[in-house]
Amino acid sequence: MTEKSFIEQEIGADIDVQGYRLLLKAVVLPEKTGGGILLPDSIKRLGGRAYNIGLVLKMGQMAYKPLDTKFGGKAFCDVGDWVFYSSYEREEAYINDHLCFFINDERVYGKIPDIKSVVKELL
Repeated sequence: MTEKSFIEQEIGADIDVQGYRLLLKAVVLPEKTGGGILLPDSIKRLGGRAYNIGLVLKMGQMAYKPLDTKFGGKAFCDVGDWVFYSSYEREEAYINDHLCFFINDERVYGKIPDIKSVVKELL
């Protein structure tokens, strides 16, 4: 039996990400509030869009290349990082009921070293 990749552990599927794109798993609201009130699906989906925070699941083979001329010698993020990303020019995909986005590599605006400090009420 082979060990599952990071993306398979997170969303239960492996996706072949092309070019300079990244596949992110979006932050979504929980099913209930802390007080036990059930949230409708429309509100949960807005949560994933409102925060623009995602987990980098996979990167295309051309992501952050060429590093020396375009990105100053360093990629903005890596697989497994939590990032803030632009809400423009993204493609939405539901993969095994997980809200995901394909974005271009330059659409990552920053890494989040401690995700729980940013969205502790959501995780």
